[in-house]
Amino acid sequence: MIMNIIVAMTMLLLAFAFTTPLLAKSDDFSLVIKVGEEYNSNLTIEELDIESNESGILTNLELFADYKFEINSDNRLMLGYEFNQSLHDDLSEFDTQNHGFTIGYELDIYSHMFTTDYIYYDTQLDGDDLLDITFISPAFSYFLSDTTLIRFAYNYIDKQFDYLIERSAENNGGEISMYIFSDDAQSYFRWALATESEDAIFEELDFSSFKGTLSLKSMAKWLSDEAVFKASISYADREYDSITQEINAIRTETRTQFKSSLSYPFNESINFILSYEYSDRSSNLPVADYDENRVLISVEFNL
Repeated sequence: MIMNIIVAMTMLLLAFAFTTPLLAKSDDFSLVIKVGEEYNSNLTIEELDIESNESGILTNLELFADYKFEINSDNRLMLGYEFNQSLHDDLSEFDTQNHGFTIGYELDIYSHMFTTDYIYYDTQLDGDDLLDITFISPAFSYFLSDTTLIRFAYNYIDKQFDYLIERSAENNGGEISMYIFSDDAQSYFRWALATESEDAIFEELDFSSFKGTLSLKSMAKWLSDEAVFKASISYADREYDSITQEINAIRTETRTQFKSSLSYPFNESINFILSYEYSDRSSNLPVADYDENRVLISVEFNL
Protein backbone atom coordinates (compact mmCIF):
# COMPACT_ATOMS: atom_id res chain seq x y z
CA MET A 1 0.00 0.00 0.00
CA ILE A 2 2.80 2.45 0.83
CA MET A 3 4.41 1.75 -2.54
CA ASN A 4 1.06 2.33 -4.23
CA ILE A 5 0.73 5.73 -2.57
CA ILE A 6 4.29 6.69 -3.57
CA VAL A 7 3.64 5.72 -7.19
CA ALA A 8 0.27 7.49 -7.12
CA MET A 9 1.80 10.72 -5.85
CA THR A 10 4.53 10.49 -8.51
CA MET A 11 1.85 10.16 -11.18
CA LEU A 12 0.02 13.10 -9.64
CA LEU A 13 3.10 15.31 -9.84
CA LEU A 14 3.68 14.33 -13.47
CA ALA A 15 0.07 15.05 -14.37
CA PHE A 16 0.17 18.34 -12.46
CA ALA A 17 3.33 19.31 -14.32
CA PHE A 18 1.57 18.58 -17.60
CA THR A 19 -1.25 20.97 -16.74
CA THR A 20 0.95 23.72 -15.28
CA PRO A 21 1.17 25.67 -18.57
CA LEU A 22 -2.63 26.03 -18.46
CA LEU A 23 -2.73 27.46 -14.97
CA ALA A 24 -3.90 31.01 -14.59
CA LYS A 25 -5.72 33.06 -12.01
CA SER A 26 -9.10 32.91 -13.69
CA ASP A 27 -12.63 31.87 -12.85
CA ASP A 28 -12.65 30.06 -16.19
CA PHE A 29 -9.95 27.58 -15.15
CA SER A 30 -10.61 24.64 -12.83
CA LEU A 31 -8.35 21.92 -11.48
CA VAL A 32 -9.63 18.95 -9.49
CA ILE A 33 -7.46 16.26 -7.88
CA LYS A 34 -9.07 13.14 -6.45
CA VAL A 35 -7.36 10.40 -4.44
CA GLY A 36 -9.16 7.36 -3.09
CA GLU A 37 -9.17 3.74 -2.00
CA GLU A 38 -11.42 1.09 -3.55
CA TYR A 39 -12.60 -2.41 -2.77
CA ASN A 40 -13.61 -4.39 -5.87
CA SER A 41 -15.28 -7.78 -5.47
CA ASN A 42 -14.35 -9.00 -8.96
CA LEU A 43 -11.49 -7.37 -10.87
CA THR A 44 -12.30 -7.17 -14.59
CA ILE A 45 -11.08 -5.72 -17.89
CA GLU A 46 -14.28 -5.18 -19.82
CA GLU A 47 -12.56 -4.14 -23.06
CA LEU A 48 -10.90 -7.58 -23.25
CA ASP A 49 -13.76 -9.66 -21.77
CA ILE A 50 -11.55 -10.65 -18.84
CA GLU A 51 -12.74 -11.27 -15.29
CA SER A 52 -10.57 -12.59 -12.49
CA ASN A 53 -13.03 -14.09 -9.97
CA GLU A 54 -10.79 -12.39 -7.41
CA SER A 55 -11.42 -9.38 -5.20
CA GLY A 56 -8.88 -6.63 -4.69
CA ILE A 57 -7.95 -3.39 -2.95
CA LEU A 58 -6.65 -0.57 -5.12
CA THR A 59 -5.66 3.08 -5.06
CA ASN A 60 -7.26 5.48 -7.52
CA LEU A 61 -5.74 8.78 -8.56
CA GLU A 62 -7.59 11.24 -10.81
CA LEU A 63 -6.91 14.72 -12.12
CA PHE A 64 -9.24 16.94 -14.16
CA ALA A 65 -8.24 20.29 -15.63
CA ASP A 66 -10.28 22.46 -17.96
CA TYR A 67 -10.26 25.98 -19.27
CA LYS A 68 -13.35 27.69 -20.66
CA PHE A 69 -13.40 30.98 -22.47
CA GLU A 70 -16.06 32.96 -24.29
CA ILE A 71 -15.61 33.73 -27.96
CA ASN A 72 -18.57 36.06 -27.55
CA SER A 73 -21.74 36.08 -25.45
CA ASP A 74 -23.21 33.09 -27.34
CA ASN A 75 -20.10 31.06 -28.20
CA ARG A 76 -17.80 29.22 -25.81
CA LEU A 77 -14.79 26.95 -26.20
CA MET A 78 -13.48 24.46 -23.63
CA LEU A 79 -10.12 22.70 -23.45
CA GLY A 80 -9.67 19.85 -21.00
CA TYR A 81 -7.20 17.26 -19.77
CA GLU A 82 -7.97 14.18 -17.68
CA PHE A 83 -5.61 11.74 -16.00
CA ASN A 84 -6.44 8.66 -13.96
CA GLN A 85 -4.42 5.80 -12.58
CA SER A 86 -5.46 2.64 -10.73
CA LEU A 87 -2.88 0.77 -8.65
CA HIS A 88 -3.78 -2.65 -7.25
CA ASP A 89 -2.26 -4.06 -4.09
CA ASP A 90 -1.66 -7.52 -5.50
CA LEU A 91 -2.79 -7.97 -9.11
CA SER A 92 -0.78 -5.32 -10.95
CA GLU A 93 -1.87 -6.82 -14.29
CA PHE A 94 -5.14 -4.94 -13.69
CA ASP A 95 -3.42 -1.54 -13.24
CA THR A 96 -4.73 1.00 -15.76
CA GLN A 97 -3.64 4.49 -16.72
CA ASN A 98 -5.63 6.92 -18.89
CA HIS A 99 -4.87 10.27 -20.46
CA GLY A 100 -7.80 12.16 -21.96
CA PHE A 101 -7.80 15.35 -24.04
CA THR A 102 -11.01 17.27 -24.74
CA ILE A 103 -12.07 20.08 -27.04
CA GLY A 104 -15.64 21.28 -26.60
CA TYR A 105 -17.71 23.98 -28.30
CA GLU A 106 -21.03 25.50 -27.19
CA LEU A 107 -23.39 27.78 -29.11
CA ASP A 108 -26.45 29.35 -27.44
CA ILE A 109 -29.40 30.57 -29.49
CA TYR A 110 -32.19 31.77 -27.24
CA SER A 111 -33.25 28.66 -25.23
CA HIS A 112 -31.42 26.29 -27.59
CA MET A 113 -27.87 25.00 -27.26
CA PHE A 114 -25.66 23.28 -29.82
CA THR A 115 -22.57 21.50 -28.52
CA THR A 116 -19.79 19.43 -30.02
CA ASP A 117 -17.28 17.44 -27.99
CA TYR A 118 -14.09 15.80 -29.24
CA ILE A 119 -12.31 13.52 -26.77
CA TYR A 120 -9.18 11.44 -27.24
CA TYR A 121 -8.21 8.78 -24.69
CA ASP A 122 -4.95 6.86 -24.44
CA THR A 123 -5.19 3.79 -22.18
CA GLN A 124 -2.41 1.64 -20.76
CA LEU A 125 -2.74 -1.70 -18.98
CA ASP A 126 0.02 -2.76 -16.56
CA GLY A 127 2.37 -0.23 -18.15
CA ASP A 128 1.79 -1.36 -21.75
CA ASP A 129 -0.19 0.46 -24.43
CA LEU A 130 -3.66 -1.05 -24.72
CA LEU A 131 -6.17 1.16 -26.49
CA ASP A 132 -6.72 4.56 -28.12
CA ILE A 133 -10.28 5.91 -28.24
CA THR A 134 -11.60 8.85 -30.24
CA PHE A 135 -15.04 10.12 -29.20
CA ILE A 136 -17.04 12.72 -31.14
CA SER A 137 -20.49 13.84 -29.99
CA PRO A 138 -22.53 16.69 -31.49
CA ALA A 139 -25.69 17.43 -29.49
CA PHE A 140 -28.71 19.71 -29.47
CA SER A 141 -30.51 20.79 -26.27
CA TYR A 142 -33.43 23.07 -25.55
CA PHE A 143 -35.70 23.99 -22.63
CA LEU A 144 -39.28 22.80 -22.85
CA SER A 145 -39.98 24.94 -19.80
CA ASP A 146 -38.07 26.78 -17.10
CA THR A 147 -37.32 23.48 -15.35
CA THR A 148 -37.30 20.88 -18.17
CA LEU A 149 -34.52 20.36 -20.71
CA ILE A 150 -34.43 17.81 -23.52
CA ARG A 151 -31.23 16.74 -25.27
CA PHE A 152 -30.48 14.83 -28.48
CA ALA A 153 -26.97 13.52 -29.18
CA TYR A 154 -25.12 11.52 -31.81
CA ASN A 155 -22.10 9.54 -30.57
CA TYR A 156 -19.23 8.27 -32.70
CA ILE A 157 -16.46 6.16 -31.14
CA ASP A 158 -13.33 4.83 -32.83
CA LYS A 159 -11.40 2.16 -30.87
CA GLN A 160 -7.87 1.24 -31.89
CA PHE A 161 -6.15 -1.53 -29.93
CA ASP A 162 -2.34 -1.64 -29.84
CA TYR A 163 -2.50 -5.42 -29.81
CA LEU A 164 -5.48 -7.73 -30.32
CA ILE A 165 -6.08 -5.66 -33.43
CA GLU A 166 -9.19 -7.72 -34.24
CA ARG A 167 -10.99 -5.86 -31.42
CA SER A 168 -10.51 -2.46 -33.10
CA ALA A 169 -13.92 -1.09 -34.02
CA GLU A 170 -16.14 1.84 -34.98
CA ASN A 171 -19.25 2.56 -32.94
CA ASN A 172 -22.23 4.73 -33.92
CA GLY A 173 -25.08 5.60 -31.59
CA GLY A 174 -27.77 8.08 -30.62
CA GLU A 175 -29.25 9.23 -27.34
CA ILE A 176 -32.26 11.21 -26.16
CA SER A 177 -32.43 12.42 -22.57
CA MET A 178 -34.55 14.72 -20.43
CA TYR A 179 -33.61 16.68 -17.31
CA ILE A 180 -36.15 17.97 -14.81
CA PHE A 181 -34.52 20.54 -12.53
CA SER A 182 -35.50 21.65 -9.03
CA ASP A 183 -34.05 23.50 -6.06
CA ASP A 184 -32.81 26.39 -8.26
CA ALA A 185 -31.25 23.87 -10.69
CA GLN A 186 -29.09 22.36 -7.94
CA SER A 187 -31.03 19.09 -8.19
CA TYR A 188 -32.39 17.15 -11.14
CA PHE A 189 -34.01 13.95 -12.30
CA ARG A 190 -32.90 12.51 -15.65
CA TRP A 191 -34.00 9.75 -17.96
CA ALA A 192 -32.16 8.66 -21.10
CA LEU A 193 -32.61 6.17 -23.93
CA ALA A 194 -29.66 5.21 -26.14
CA THR A 195 -28.87 2.86 -29.00
CA GLU A 196 -25.53 1.90 -30.53
CA SER A 197 -24.05 -0.45 -33.10
CA GLU A 198 -20.42 -1.52 -33.28
CA ASP A 199 -18.52 -2.76 -36.31
CA ALA A 200 -15.29 -4.54 -35.33
CA ILE A 201 -12.53 -6.00 -37.49
CA PHE A 202 -13.40 -9.44 -36.03
CA GLU A 203 -17.00 -10.06 -37.11
CA GLU A 204 -17.81 -12.06 -33.96
CA LEU A 205 -17.52 -8.78 -32.00
CA ASP A 206 -20.08 -6.81 -34.07
CA PHE A 207 -23.14 -5.94 -31.97
CA SER A 208 -26.14 -3.66 -31.54
CA SER A 209 -27.57 -2.57 -28.20
CA PHE A 210 -30.26 -0.59 -26.40
CA LYS A 211 -29.86 1.12 -23.02
CA GLY A 212 -32.18 2.92 -20.63
CA THR A 213 -31.02 5.03 -17.67
CA LEU A 214 -32.66 6.80 -14.74
CA SER A 215 -30.55 9.11 -12.58
CA LEU A 216 -30.87 11.87 -10.03
CA LYS A 217 -28.85 14.47 -8.22
CA SER A 218 -30.13 15.92 -4.97
CA MET A 219 -28.81 18.23 -2.31
CA ALA A 220 -28.40 16.16 0.86
CA LYS A 221 -29.37 18.98 3.22
CA TRP A 222 -30.09 16.49 5.99
CA LEU A 223 -26.28 16.10 6.13
CA SER A 224 -25.04 19.54 5.10
CA ASP A 225 -26.26 22.49 3.04
CA GLU A 226 -23.62 21.69 0.42
CA ALA A 227 -23.67 17.87 0.54
CA VAL A 228 -24.74 16.13 -2.69
CA PHE A 229 -26.29 12.71 -3.29
CA LYS A 230 -26.24 11.11 -6.74
CA ALA A 231 -27.71 7.82 -7.94
CA SER A 232 -28.39 6.11 -11.24
CA ILE A 233 -29.66 2.79 -12.51
CA SER A 234 -29.35 1.54 -16.08
CA TYR A 235 -30.32 -1.53 -18.07
CA ALA A 236 -28.69 -2.49 -21.38
CA ASP A 237 -29.53 -5.26 -23.83
CA ARG A 238 -26.84 -6.22 -26.34
CA GLU A 239 -27.01 -8.75 -29.19
CA TYR A 240 -24.09 -9.77 -31.35
CA ASP A 241 -24.45 -10.17 -35.11
CA SER A 242 -22.52 -13.40 -35.73
CA ILE A 243 -22.19 -16.80 -34.14
CA THR A 244 -19.49 -16.92 -31.46
CA GLN A 245 -17.44 -20.04 -32.12
CA GLU A 246 -16.66 -20.63 -28.44
CA ILE A 247 -20.35 -21.25 -27.66
CA ASN A 248 -21.54 -22.05 -31.22
CA ALA A 249 -24.41 -19.56 -30.82
CA ILE A 250 -25.31 -15.91 -31.21
CA ARG A 251 -23.83 -14.12 -28.22
CA THR A 252 -26.32 -12.15 -26.12
CA GLU A 253 -25.80 -9.97 -23.07
CA THR A 254 -27.76 -7.86 -20.62
CA ARG A 255 -26.33 -5.57 -18.00
CA THR A 256 -27.84 -3.86 -14.98
CA GLN A 257 -25.78 -1.17 -13.27
CA PHE A 258 -26.43 0.83 -10.12
CA LYS A 259 -24.24 3.72 -9.04
CA SER A 260 -24.50 6.01 -6.02
CA SER A 261 -22.34 8.58 -4.27
CA LEU A 262 -22.52 10.96 -1.34
CA SER A 263 -20.26 14.02 -1.36
CA TYR A 264 -19.64 15.89 1.88
CA PRO A 265 -17.73 19.21 1.81
CA PHE A 266 -15.06 19.66 4.46
CA ASN A 267 -14.53 23.23 3.26
CA GLU A 268 -14.75 25.17 -0.01
CA SER A 269 -11.84 23.22 -1.53
CA ILE A 270 -12.07 19.70 -0.07
CA ASN A 271 -14.83 17.12 -0.46
CA PHE A 272 -15.12 13.64 1.03
CA ILE A 273 -16.91 11.19 -1.25
CA LEU A 274 -18.35 7.76 -0.48
CA SER A 275 -19.46 5.73 -3.52
CA TYR A 276 -20.98 2.33 -4.21
CA GLU A 277 -21.41 0.65 -7.60
CA TYR A 278 -22.96 -2.67 -8.58
CA SER A 279 -22.84 -4.29 -12.01
CA ASP A 280 -24.60 -7.49 -13.09
CA ARG A 281 -23.36 -8.61 -16.51
CA SER A 282 -25.36 -11.59 -17.76
CA SER A 283 -24.16 -13.35 -20.90
CA ASN A 284 -24.26 -16.75 -22.59
CA LEU A 285 -20.48 -16.34 -23.07
CA PRO A 286 -18.99 -17.58 -19.75
CA VAL A 287 -16.11 -15.08 -19.55
CA ALA A 288 -18.59 -12.18 -19.89
CA ASP A 289 -21.01 -13.51 -17.26
CA TYR A 290 -20.28 -12.05 -13.81
CA ASP A 291 -21.26 -9.46 -11.24
CA GLU A 292 -19.14 -6.84 -9.54
CA ASN A 293 -19.36 -4.66 -6.42
CA ARG A 294 -17.22 -1.58 -5.87
CA VAL A 295 -16.94 0.52 -2.71
CA LEU A 296 -14.88 3.71 -2.95
CA ILE A 297 -13.76 6.30 -0.41
CA SER A 298 -12.18 9.42 -1.92
CA VAL A 299 -10.93 12.88 -1.10
CA GLU A 300 -11.41 15.57 -3.76
CA PHE A 301 -9.37 18.78 -3.89
CA ASN A 302 -10.72 21.72 -5.92
CA LEU A 303 -7.80 24.05 -6.64
